[in-house]
Amino acid sequence: MNIRLTLGALIIALALIVVACGGSEPGTDSEAALANFKTAQGLFDQEEWGSALDELNEALETDPAFLAALRLRGELFLAIRQGGAAWDDFQEASGLEPENPEWLILSGDASRVLRQPDRALDEYTRALALDSKLSGAYVGRGETHADQGDFDAAMADFNQALDVNGKDAVAYRTRGITFVLLQRLDQALEDMNKAIDLDDEDPVAFNGRGLVHSLEGRFASAIDDFDEAIRLDVDYVDAWSNRGAAYGSIGDHALAVSDFTQVIRFTPNDSAGYVSRAIAFINLEELEIAIEDLNEAVARNDGDSTAFAWRAVANARRGDLEGTQADVNRALSLGFDAELLRSLIERAQ
Repeated sequence: MNIRLTLGALIIALALIVVACGGSEPGTDSEAALANFKTAQGLFDQEEWGSALDELNEALETDPAFLAALRLRGELFLAIRQGGAAWDDFQEASGLEPENPEWLILSGDASRVLRQPDRALDEYTRALALDSKLSGAYVGRGETHADQGDFDAAMADFNQALDVNGKDAVAYRTRGITFVLLQRLDQALEDMNKAIDLDDEDPVAFNGRGLVHSLEGRFASAIDDFDEAIRLDVDYVDAWSNRGAAYGSIGDHALAVSDFTQVIRFTPNDSAGYVSRAIAFINLEELEIAIEDLNEAVARNDGDSTAFAWRAVANARRGDLEGTQADVNRALSLGFDAELLRSLIERAQ
């Protein structure tokens, strides 16, 4: 889906799933394993992933059937986007506790990380066969449908989740995101407001509402929401990017540069942050710096048509006709919209 699942949102969603499913309390006969687990919990909360993983590995070496440790290690692997390792842990737990649908929901989440939607759908459906009142399973299945562009099926699942649990903030938020994708912005705003009313510490909901405000031209309100999303999760790259775009929309290109610099810090191998910052530099008439950023974008992804298009704009603005034409040709060959590019070049010259 457009608004990516971030670390903060992932941890919130996992916590809600555990509550909804009546997750297992820590249970082991080994005092040493329990001590490792409790230490790992503190390290997990502080996002000290490597140290937390060491503690959980020790706990599970001592007691391989320690379900709470398996779950936390799987959640840790999900948080660091190691879906295969997460899936292995959840499957191990499911083998130990086959009638607990929690493990199937978590396995479905891992399958989504692994971009295996068919397996994810199967696991969420199997969880619902065990307990049809699990809103988390409907939400996960709905998100998987949305990932595949099947918005009717996604909406049906989100609605079912809310029929089961009308106070499921994640269900409102994910349905709201789908409304954004469908350009049903009034309904998206209603769902985002409801999600925030139910959970005012969810950065993804604030980011989603900010995106709705931006799409409807309410940039001051959008920036307020992106501010809150960043306050709640300072590593939330989408919120930094969306706030940068909102600043650009109101002509505050220096603040846009600052936000896109943060995006680059978080995702240095992604071309998008460099392109966005370059656009802000072009608007500031910092053309040489803009071209440096666009060169960096192309170096990271030579199939990024937007990078070539904006480098053509920067070259046109500084009078480099040969460079402009070369980048125009490349952008068009990669599928950039010809009419839009023509308009951009005309305005630059």
